[in-house]
Amino acid sequence: MLLSFEDKRKQLNKKVVAQYLSLYTENTHLKKAMVTITPSDGKLLTILGMRKKFFKKLGKTKIQKKNQDLSIKYFSVIEWTKTSQPHLHIQLFYTNIEPIKKAFNFVVDSDNTIANKISYNNSKKSNVKFNYVVKDYLYSKFDIDRENYKYNTANSYKRQGVNIRYITSSRKQITNDIVRYLLRTLNFTTKDKYQEILNLIDSGKIQINKSIDTPILGNNVIKEYVNIGIYEVIIFY
Repeated sequence: MLLSFEDKRKQLNKKVVAQYLSLYTENTHLKKAMVTITPSDGKLLTILGMRKKFFKKLGKTKIQKKNQDLSIKYFSVIEWTKTSQPHLHIQLFYTNIEPIKKAFNFVVDSDNTIANKISYNNSKKSNVKFNYVVKDYLYSKFDIDRENYKYNTANSYKRQGVNIRYITSSRKQITNDIVRYLLRTLNFTTKDKYQEILNLIDSGKIQINKSIDTPILGNNVIKEYVNIGIYEVIIFY
């Protein structure tokens, strides 16, 4: 059965939320910060350029000895206000806030007073889900007019040779293909399925190896074994 445009967008949004929550689950042990950047000229191409500059600067700064923080992970979303003003939200997970501050100050025009903000609390608060960055993708917030606007805008730029990516993020510990396989295969006891997967990996009940690696079997008995891309996934009893 062919899905309607609305159903396709709901499926896509569900994947975005799952992608974010997986990244969040992997990094609950880190501190959290939120960066908001709004271009003074109100143009989408400007915010794309600012996003690129931000992450380029962050990438360089976080490896410097003085400001080093190789733990930094991020999830970024471009969205619009009700007046069609594009802006960028970046949820960051970190140990040292300085590389994030430097990237923010490098990108933001001091004369632009429109909604440029960096918020952080220097605490882990692992019991709180910082999901504001994906609020527009939540099922309860679904807006078909907004979805049409995003889709049509991306298509318009594509015809001009510009590929619009509304979402960018750090790589997760586990690829999406492997996650989908494990979600289909495992039996879960809680709603936080991704955390259960991470716990099984930590305890050695699941091994994910690149094809060049040698599995560590020990006395474990293999229950499931499958190749997914360049990885082999082994589930033990």
